[in-house]
Amino acid sequence: IANAPQKILPQQNSAEYYKLVADKVRMLALLEQPEGQKGLVKVEFTLSKEGIFINEASVLETSNPALAPFAIKAIKLASPFPPFPESLDKDKEIFKISLSYE
Repeated sequence: IANAPQKILPQQNSAEYYKLVADKVRMLALLEQPEGQKGLVKVEFTLSKEGIFINEASVLETSNPALAPFAIKAIKLASPFPPFPESLDKDKEIFKISLSYE
């Protein structure tokens, strides 16, 4: 799944790119969910304009600390991400995503 082809069109807007990144991480988080664990984890990570991590992901807050390593693993499995669309004219961007484990 992490290596599935992703279409990023040059005219794609920033909001669509953010959604693509968040959806990919959330999909992997569901696949990596530990049995019997529930909670919310808010994570943060930085991507380069090429869609590559330029720092480690970090947990900003969580209602269940046992889920933190699973959330970080989901981000790593979701990598690499597609390059930024032209509308996201930055060298890097910080992404904050909330992951819900139910």
